[in-house]
Amino acid sequence: MVFAAAGWQTSFLIKSDGSLWGMGANYLGHLGDRTTTNRNSPVKVLDFGVTRVASGGDHTLFINDDGSLWGMGLNEFGQLGPNAGFQRTSPIKIVDSGVVEVVAGGDHTLFLKADGSLWGMGGNADGQLGTGTTESHSFPELIVSSDVMDLAAGSFHSLFAKRDGSLWAMGFNITGQLGTGASGGSETEFDEGIDHAIPVCVVESGVETVAAGCMHSLFTMEDGSLWGMGYNVLGELGDATITQRVKPTRIQPSSTAQASAIARHSLFTMHDGSLWSTGANDVGQLGNGQSGGSVGTFDAGIDQSTPVKIVEGYSVTYSLVAGEGDSDNAKFFIQGNQLRTNEVFSYEVGKTYSIRVRAVNPDQVSEETVLTLSVLENSEAVADPFRYAGTVLGHGWRHLVWFGKYYPGTSSNWHYQEELGWLYIPGEQSLDSLWVLHPHLGWLWTGESLYPFSFSDQFQSWVYFDSSREGNRIYVYNFDQWLSE
Repeated sequence: MVFAAAGWQTSFLIKSDGSLWGMGANYLGHLGDRTTTNRNSPVKVLDFGVTRVASGGDHTLFINDDGSLWGMGLNEFGQLGPNAGFQRTSPIKIVDSGVVEVVAGGDHTLFLKADGSLWGMGGNADGQLGTGTTESHSFPELIVSSDVMDLAAGSFHSLFAKRDGSLWAMGFNITGQLGTGASGGSETEFDEGIDHAIPVCVVESGVETVAAGCMHSLFTMEDGSLWGMGYNVLGELGDATITQRVKPTRIQPSSTAQASAIARHSLFTMHDGSLWSTGANDVGQLGNGQSGGSVGTFDAGIDQSTPVKIVEGYSVTYSLVAGEGDSDNAKFFIQGNQLRTNEVFSYEVGKTYSIRVRAVNPDQVSEETVLTLSVLENSEAVADPFRYAGTVLGHGWRHLVWFGKYYPGTSSNWHYQEELGWLYIPGEQSLDSLWVLHPHLGWLWTGESLYPFSFSDQFQSWVYFDSSREGNRIYVYNFDQWLSE
């Protein structure tokens, strides 16, 4: 399995061969298997080619590897586009090409195209499409023309993050799920000043990812912090209260990797690989070994207002140990996964140092290795920043958060990047702004604040590298075409 998605009463998965499978409720055909039979085990919907899937109230959408968008299920408000009728039990094409991400709300659909434009269709009674009206749309409507990088759809509200790190929201806001500081209003009619039919900026910078539940919202920041707003009666925000939040409230201070907001509960993963949950737990959806609770009251110990860890991360512990090659262990110490020094080194005093390190995984399987550390002259360190940047992974490999895993050349400026292959990177450049030569793509200009976007000298166009795709993974904006690297 390479991707999974959950709807209100459905679940979908995409296998490594690109096949799409679904299970759960199917009374409106939203599994897309050409029936209305509910399925308690996975049924194959498509044989190959699927890259993304999203499931909403009673409708489902998926993206094919050619960038086309397809849908099935209920189409009462046009959430499947103009040609699907009232309902579809088999997939129908909605958009021919260019779609890279899709989300499904209660009765609306949002999708992102490769050019960064945001589009929507379907129900819009609460302004959740952000088109400036409360009229439903059966044809895809352009919401934002460029620079959108992430999106989320709740029951009747929507969120998106732009490449400048700003967070935007629109739609239903009765519980403060938009984070604007307002809440309340009518449950059945649009309230001017509380609900928003035009996207409103909630956070100006720093936002990386967004998630939307039934009536609550979550987002992660560049510093790894997790924030939330909206409905919180069952503790779905995880801020150790059951107080509704009308403005963004910090839940975790750091190390959050990704968050997911479901109808009445939330899940998030940490950078150590651990999985945490918070919120409603009446049927055991938090996975903490409990379920139940009193109807109409908050039951501490069943529902959770504080995140609870449900899956341990796969962490490795490191230590300096005695043995062959430990001659300089005393000059260093290990803190977490970082190697630190007990003294200041001089190139004139010593050029190399040897230490012996042991790594132990959670299953208590250990491995020891000898590392040779070199002290560099200032001029040598500047000459090729990639040779010494990032975190040491061992066996010659290094890692930069923005660039990924790579193997630096030992005596040349050729470096091997795990996804892109061999790259020639001239020395005396800043990591914020550098030219890179790719054997097939030519010269590319990129940097820490740009990657995976680059400017191609060969195509005279911005290009985008999507490591999640199979096959053609380089998108050339001027050509509106995916190429192989």
